[in-house]
Amino acid sequence: MTCSHNSRRLHENKRIEVFMSLAHNLESAVKSLNRHAGLGIAATLLVVGATASWASLAQIQDAVIAQGTVAVNSQKKRVQHPDGGIVSEINVDDGSHVESGAILFRLDGKQLSADMGTLRRRIFELAARRWRLQAERDGKGALPDWLPPKEAGDETGDDPDLKAVADGQRQLFSTKLEVIKQQKAQLREQINQLQQQVVGLNYVEEARNKQLGIARQEMAKLSELAKTGLVPLTRWGPIQREEVGLVGEVGQAHSEIAKAKGRISELELRLIELEQDYRKEALVDLQAVEGELSQLAEKRSAIQTKLQRLDVRAPATGRIHELAVHTVGGVVGAGDTLAYIIPDNDKLIVDALVPPKDIDRVHNGSLARIRFTSFDRTTTPELRGTVLWISPDQELVGEYKRPAFRVRIDLDPEEVARLKDAKIGPGMEAEVMLTGSERTALSFIMKPMTDQLHHAFRER
Repeated sequence: MTCSHNSRRLHENKRIEVFMSLAHNLESAVKSLNRHAGLGIAATLLVVGATASWASLAQIQDAVIAQGTVAVNSQKKRVQHPDGGIVSEINVDDGSHVESGAILFRLDGKQLSADMGTLRRRIFELAARRWRLQAERDGKGALPDWLPPKEAGDETGDDPDLKAVADGQRQLFSTKLEVIKQQKAQLREQINQLQQQVVGLNYVEEARNKQLGIARQEMAKLSELAKTGLVPLTRWGPIQREEVGLVGEVGQAHSEIAKAKGRISELELRLIELEQDYRKEALVDLQAVEGELSQLAEKRSAIQTKLQRLDVRAPATGRIHELAVHTVGGVVGAGDTLAYIIPDNDKLIVDALVPPKDIDRVHNGSLARIRFTSFDRTTTPELRGTVLWISPDQELVGEYKRPAFRVRIDLDPEEVARLKDAKIGPGMEAEVMLTGSERTALSFIMKPMTDQLHHAFRER
């Protein structure tokens, strides 16, 4: 029994030792855990502090991402025609390479040529009239040599029909000149007859004056004899009647002379007026002809310009793009875009579209990084560029007319050369990163929250 009791006590002592050992181990573990927890908290605080310090001090480059398109610096050239018309010839296809000044299209000029022919004939007719009227105005007795009108341009007047027009004016000049000569001759003949009549009347007047003088001398003698009674009074009456008759005849002759001289003056004035009227009529007609010729010369110049523009030429050396003319006989309107030309050897740029909310972060001279989406990103380098120009106002672009600012980015030829075998050209799409001002990392993190708080406090 004593052995059993001792055995039980021994077993209890062992259990106590085990519990004591476990308690000691647990206490050690708790102490170790507390020590490691403190180190973890300290490490966490250290990391948070370091991160906060970095975020508040580290400067990160701001960037705006935009979609762009490759273009040429001088822009693609639009091919247009100011008048429009019917297409008679097409000399290019889409993608054709053309030299500056090459004929791309030719428009039909039949109607313009017909109008030019009609206008030329009318100019020639008026010029022939002017040729005649100038000679009539100057009172010339013959027409000068015929010269083709300057208003007809380079025409030489070799057309037989046009020569006939000049011959007709030459004949009209001769006819009118002959009529004037005949009228002048008739007037001069009448003047000559009146002058002869005046001469005759002068003789009559002179004779009557002599007869009157004789009669008056006889009357004076009879008057003396009558006083002495040597001559009867019956002879006095006939002498007096003769004197009175002679006085009347002298007066009549004088009156006839005055009338004849007056008529001569009228005819001489008519002779002068005939010449003046002839020249004045020519001058009035000449002024009208000159005015019409001036108008027709302007019309001719306009038609000539249109004829020269029938050949639609390339404004620059390059490749045809977006050809819009495909049908001979088709009609193109005035100002329609017939095609575009992408100039050769022109400096390439990137035309980027920046949303209005980001435009304040983009400035002239800002750096840009450009990547072309059509090339393999792993083998194609990123190019650097510089902002050349920012549109002064936003534009509505795309199918949905979204607002955007247009930004033009310069591509240095040395940068383009880095692409090696990868060739870029107008129209290729690009992804553009426009670098802005430097900001701390903390401002990048806090800005969305501060913006939301700013809007939240303003909401009603």
